[in-house]
Amino acid sequence: MELIKLTWYVIRRRWPVILIVLVVALTGGALYNATQKSEYTASTSLFLRAPDVKTSTSAYQGDLFSRQRAQTYMNIITSDELAQSVIDKLGLSMSPSELESRVSASTVKETVIIVLSAKDSDPQEAANIANGYASVFASYVAKVENVQNDPSVPPLVTVINAASADTAVRGGYSLTMTLLVALIVALVVSALIIWFLEYFDTKPRTRRDIEEAAGAPVIATFGSDIDDPGVPSGSLTPALAEEAQRAGVAVRQRLQQVARSDDAGYEDDVDDTDGAAFALVGDRAGVGAVQAGYAMAEGIAASGASVSLLTLGAYVADVPADSGSSVTLLSLPTAFSDEATIRESLEQLRSKTDYVVVASSSAVTSVESEVALSLSDAFVLCVAPGQSTSVGIREAVRVSDGIHKPMLGVVVTHAVQTPTVSGVYV
Repeated sequence: MELIKLTWYVIRRRWPVILIVLVVALTGGALYNATQKSEYTASTSLFLRAPDVKTSTSAYQGDLFSRQRAQTYMNIITSDELAQSVIDKLGLSMSPSELESRVSASTVKETVIIVLSAKDSDPQEAANIANGYASVFASYVAKVENVQNDPSVPPLVTVINAASADTAVRGGYSLTMTLLVALIVALVVSALIIWFLEYFDTKPRTRRDIEEAAGAPVIATFGSDIDDPGVPSGSLTPALAEEAQRAGVAVRQRLQQVARSDDAGYEDDVDDTDGAAFALVGDRAGVGAVQAGYAMAEGIAASGASVSLLTLGAYVADVPADSGSSVTLLSLPTAFSDEATIRESLEQLRSKTDYVVVASSSAVTSVESEVALSLSDAFVLCVAPGQSTSVGIREAVRVSDGIHKPMLGVVVTHAVQTPTVSGVYV
């Protein structure tokens, strides 16, 4: 059952691959069937008469003679002389070798019947060639067997079933068969492509995958209701506010733990964490760090603390005065900000508020994100399932370890994002 659920989950994620391969395969099969050259096969049946017999023994020997002769006669059918006789009779504009390539013969098992078949793009022409061979074959065999001078000897070969255009069989595959084969091939190719994509997919999609890649717990998961990139509404939905508050509590607790173990002289008292800042960054551009940062700032502010949100590389609109939000917003576009400006703004915010949330809309390896990390006390990694990669997450952890900044946890966001040409989110 779990395998079925997993297979269905993969199919739901990769259905465009299946659809594209199916369309390509079925279209290709239909085009192949429409463009392939039609070829019809018409057949006529020849009966080999045994020599005149008077006893049962001679009858058996005559039948055996005819069966053995049937194998010889099939080889005679490919004779150039016989082919030329047919060409002359039908007035065909082709060489004997070309005609021979269209003709074949076989015997009916345990009988003295030869089936002579001819192929052509025109079913009537195929029937004419088959009948033309049948009409000259008897006289040709008589000539070879040297019996034509004795009028009392009946011909050894008799036509028992003439070829007809109505019974000519069209060669190749029918449209139904072609499409069926295309469908099977499409499903197999789709399965191989999906397996390849899944095998080499480095994007974590489950909580366990994210926590294993980051080496830190997930402290919050924000749904798609954070769908206004970089523009806070001034109020959160009840479900979002509840999740943000849990995230705020987790961040405060982790910040206090960092403060107690820090060499900067923090004490155990909660108030001594005033002025602490943490950076919220993504492992790649556009993972909703700004939206998550605002939600977490609101969650911390809900506990009674004063919080400032400093955004880098993304515009954040002012929160309406009557919104009830206690979060102070400050946006610094990185195009006009250097490290000194960011440092000065951050210090001003830290002197006025209990906590400062620094949100960056670009990748963690960008200059602004590294500056935000270097000026913060700790950081929270923002991850988007299906968009962030395990490599990117590990790189973010490596960068933070390089500048000795502890990770408070991971925030998962399903925010709907709108990228610009410059890579930032507005």
